[in-house]
Amino acid sequence: MEQENGSICAPVGFFAAGTYSGVCNCRIQLDLAMILSQNDCSIVMESSFGNWQHTGRVLLYHNGLALPPSGRGNEITAEVCKAAAEHTNIPAQAVSLAATGISNQYFRPSLLINSISTLTASLSPEHDHLVERVMQNGGDIVSGAVSLSASGSSYTLGGIMTEEVQGNPGMCLMTTDMAVTPQQIQQAIRSSKDCFDLQGYTIIVMANGMAAAGGSNSELLVQAMRCFMAKNGIHAALKECS
Repeated sequence: MEQENGSICAPVGFFAAGTYSGVCNCRIQLDLAMILSQNDCSIVMESSFGNWQHTGRVLLYHNGLALPPSGRGNEITAEVCKAAAEHTNIPAQAVSLAATGISNQYFRPSLLINSISTLTASLSPEHDHLVERVMQNGGDIVSGAVSLSASGSSYTLGGIMTEEVQGNPGMCLMTTDMAVTPQQIQQAIRSSKDCFDLQGYTIIVMANGMAAAGGSNSELLVQAMRCFMAKNGIHAALKECS
């Protein structure tokens, strides 16, 4: 297993973009990212804001305000995903929206919607750094990629991590070209939490299977996630890793 340059666009088939939407009225920080996969992905988010799993091709991530709870949050998600679908020619059900940050604040979805055309126009496998700027929360940020081989095939996991700072939760966004189901991603996240101090972290994983020669790569995913976290300074958990 080797550590490589690059981050979330290092695995096969991922494109990224980032922009300023104005939802948080902070003009010095990009706050909205888009990550698009050429193939359908298993997408999982686990956080204190809620856990969900999805199959699709597009992830929109806003950093600054959390979505309102229950009904209004669902309405905003539907509005934003519909707008993203119109700009990407990808069905709305294949778009996911994640938003983290301050809770119980007024959330203007129109600002996200108005930013989507900028995002889609600038999608590129070279724009990992724009997503890093979106994820920046005032603390240290690390990124990188891990490559590994099995049964004659090569696989890559790329990631970006930010530490928890002044009440802002730590964030870990990972992409991989391995073939894994949402349930297997959830298991890999739980396994990583057994090994590393990820209390309070929001974790999002996208897996598109584009490097898979066939079959599931769930054990490889666990190995790659643990290697990425260990090499990027995440503290080991107090309990023993199994």
